[in-house]
This record gives sequence, structure tokens and C-alpha cells, in this order.
Amino acid sequence: ERRLLIDAMVMDTIPAGSVIIEQGDIGDYFYVVDQGNVIYQVDGNQVGTSTRGATFGELALLYNCPRAATCLANTDCTVWKVDQKTFRHMLANNTANQQKDVNEVLRKVPFLSKLDDILLAKIADALTTVTFNEGERIVNKGDVGEVFYVLREGSAKVHDIGFGDSQYVD
Repeated sequence: ERRLLIDAMVMDTIPAGSVIIEQGDIGDYFYVVDQGNVIYQVDGNQVGTSTRGATFGELALLYNCPRAATCLANTDCTVWKVDQKTFRHMLANNTANQQKDVNEVLRKVPFLSKLDDILLAKIADALTTVTFNEGERIVNKGDVGEVFYVLREGSAKVHDIGFGDSQYVD
């Protein structure tokens, strides 16, 4: 999906001192700074700056609200931009694809596999993705089980499995 967004972007050159976004305007583009320095102002007060790799303009596109800040090109800038319709379409497709992937993973969990689609979607909506580094502990023996994990990709090794006098080996 990231590749599609990049392919949909158009390069724009903005001279120093130019207004890129005016506070209060209706959102039309999402921007990524390629070169240059952008200043952010709210009610005429500088509240931040950004350089290469920074993004701005997404809030007005996501929430259909007026621009929260004025963005000025402090130097000559090169930006990449994508229009609202394309941005929202790609975001919706990405969300739908992620939902489908999560549902497929949940269907592989034996006690969830027989749930109807509506209930499964509710469970999927409640999930949060957590990433662990190789060798990092996920759960320690004796911990209270407050989190339910579903392994989406990668592998995990279970050590020291036992309950009472029973011992299991992974």
C-alpha cells in the first residue's frame, strides 16, 4: 500500500516565503517534505518546524476539518503531495486489507474459528499490534494472564511449561 501512495504523489517546488497551507482553509493535500524547511504557525505564533521526511496536512484530510496551522516554506522546498480523494481512498483500502488479514489470523485460532463474522470483527477491532524483538520475553511464568496474544507472524518458543506437578516440554 505504501508503494501505491508513493506512486500517487506529485512533486511540487515551493519558493521560500510561500504559504503552503493557510490556517482555517479546507484541506486539499497531504504533504511530505523532500527538501527544505517548513515553519508551522498557529494564530501567527511559530509552533514548530520540519525538514526532510516530515509529513503534514493529514488531519484536515482525515477529519474533514479546517487546517489547524499555517505552513510556510522557510527555505526553497521540494514536497511530495497527494490529494484528499486519493489519500482517503488509499487509507480506506489499507484499513480494509488490514481487517481482512486480522480476520484470517483469528480464524486460525481454534476457539475463535466458529464465531460469526460480526463477533469476529468486534474482536478484531479490539486488537492492538505489538511487536517483539527476537529473544525478548513476552510472558513470564507466574504472571497474571491479563493479555491474550495471537501470533501473527514469526515464531515463539515456550520454556518451563508446567502446572502443579505436571511438566511439558516445547
